[in-house]
Amino acid sequence: MRNIFFVDSENVGDSWIQLFDYLNDDDCILVFYTDKSPNMSYANVVALKQSPFEPEFILCENGTDNALDFQLVTYLGSYTVKNPDDNLIIVSKDKGFDSVVHFWTERGYHVCRKAPSIFHTLANELSVQKPLLPAIPAFAAVPESIDDSVIKAENLKPDVIVEATPAANPVKIAVSAKIDKQAAIPEAVSTPLYDKEQVDTLLSCVGKSNLSAIHNILISIYGQEKGSYIYGIVKSSSYEIPKVNWQKKTKYRKFLSIVYSNAGIALIDDFYKKLYPHKANLREIHNLFVTKYGQEKGTEYYRYYKSHAEFLQKTF
Repeated sequence: MRNIFFVDSENVGDSWIQLFDYLNDDDCILVFYTDKSPNMSYANVVALKQSPFEPEFILCENGTDNALDFQLVTYLGSYTVKNPDDNLIIVSKDKGFDSVVHFWTERGYHVCRKAPSIFHTLANELSVQKPLLPAIPAFAAVPESIDDSVIKAENLKPDVIVEATPAANPVKIAVSAKIDKQAAIPEAVSTPLYDKEQVDTLLSCVGKSNLSAIHNILISIYGQEKGSYIYGIVKSSSYEIPKVNWQKKTKYRKFLSIVYSNAGIALIDDFYKKLYPHKANLREIHNLFVTKYGQEKGTEYYRYYKSHAEFLQKTF
């Protein structure tokens, strides 16, 4: 699965350069731009010239509101149908694209939106490689002599005959039954495992009224593959979540606890309580993290918070 990035340069400027830190060899960046797109900084021009990756720049017509957005979405729609197995990522802070994400994910395609502030989540999402299917062993060499128009695999007892009739003279080819059945028939890719109780707790905190927001949250917390799988289950109207009577500050704490635990970070409950009164003040939130955990770890932990900051402020 390739990762294709559709960059809304009017919205994110040249911050897409940060994607170079997360790309796989066959990934692709498509930069959509107009004369309204901000200029690139010298530092990012240097980074672009020194990078082995070569983004494709796509000039868009201008003159009407959201002109670039419409052209980006048109390009994405065409690409989606032609390349259904690829992972398509819209790089923009514009939440208007979430309706596009919802439209395609509802139809089983891999589409999501990422703002530059949460590029760090790509480190986990894009590094997940799908398990390789078992290789099917090649047949043994065919001996030079052919007996009775039957080609036999050397030293193997044939048990299945496949006939090919290219013209008037059919040729029978014996296929060995000794090939390992498990190797001959690749196993299906295993179903992603997840903690249903944890997901139910998450949904009890955020509700199910905004499916686009739920999709983005699941992808951010669990990664593209597992998050999309979970979303496919919980989006159904028949999927019920436990009814709870939690206060907003309790939901806030439980939500953050899930975010950090899935990142392998353990924060104590008292620290969440200190954060809650300042949820609208990111500068103070950052100071609290740095004061508690030091500059390096505090800044790292703060990035996870910042990726959900707007949602936390509006919801809790």
